[in-house]
Amino acid sequence: MNARALLLLPALLTTGCLPESFSRSDKVERVPVNPFGGGGPAAAETVKQANYAPAPAELSQRVDFIGRKLIAANPQIAMRPYFATAGSPTPEIFHQGTNTLWITSGMVQQCKTEAQLAAVMSYELARMVSEREAKASPTSRNPEGLPPPEVPIGQTGNMSGQDMTHQAELGRYERAHPRARRGWPAPDPQLLARIYLEKAGYAKAELDGVQPLLQTADRNYVLEKQMKAPQTQPNWGQ
Repeated sequence: MNARALLLLPALLTTGCLPESFSRSDKVERVPVNPFGGGGPAAAETVKQANYAPAPAELSQRVDFIGRKLIAANPQIAMRPYFATAGSPTPEIFHQGTNTLWITSGMVQQCKTEAQLAAVMSYELARMVSEREAKASPTSRNPEGLPPPEVPIGQTGNMSGQDMTHQAELGRYERAHPRARRGWPAPDPQLLARIYLEKAGYAKAELDGVQPLLQTADRNYVLEKQMKAPQTQPNWGQ
């Protein structure tokens, strides 16, 4: 035992604890996002939190009405997402899984007609379906995807008996695309969106007119990053 330890021993016996400099500190040091500076690894992208006022009720009702109309006219979508309108002035539209479709009041206001809003929402619905089908196994894929939707084979509406032409064409398609094969291509969102629009009573060409708006929305993803960021502990008035 060295001389310094011998000098500390009486203090330890008297107080029964280590000096503060020897004990574990409860202080938490805040480490910079990028401790290596500009030359080190890239800093983790921070998500800027923003608070928005609730969207006007009239806009929310419009979104909900068109969303329900698209779903009702297209039961092959096989999902019923919640249509949420955020009170952000920036045009954005995105989804979270198959549960929620988000659209901002700025996007709704950019759509001058009901048909334009339907076109924007039908495209996002189509993206939801395409992503779902891409992740699904061949055995759990939506039967509407085989054969491709809106491609008539034989006289499928003939109720007088079995349609042999339909069965032959379907058999040929099955042989060319075995169910056991992996990597089925996901449905084209553009094609699906046009189908959804037409079945809901809108012109398919409406999708062409909103392409610039969709491209603008793709570049605006502030709210999307905020909604999809890992959830942190809420700040209750601190």
